[in-house]
Amino acid sequence: MRNKQIPLLKDNVPEVNKNVRAINIMRRNPATLSTLASVEDIACMLRKGYAQFPVLNRSGQLVGSISSNFLIVLVEKEHWYSKSSQEYDASPEKNKE
Repeated sequence: MRNKQIPLLKDNVPEVNKNVRAINIMRRNPATLSTLASVEDIACMLRKGYAQFPVLNRSGQLVGSISSNFLIVLVEKEHWYSKSSQEYDASPEKNKE
């Protein structure tokens, strides 16, 4: 999910959240995933128990966010790039429900 797809409450922020800052609810060094994280990296992140992970590009810039639930679905359905071909494998045989 890219940042532009994340809904933001710009003008209608609930009163109780008006003074909430990231520093108050996030860790200083959050657990992050890269845009091409390995299955092992994803498993490691899921063990941390967080609900959401920031996604960083190769330059270390925030490019999105992904939920642990979505990561679990991706792994269960084996939606990943093959290391040998570096191509996304979403073949119907691999992803039958």
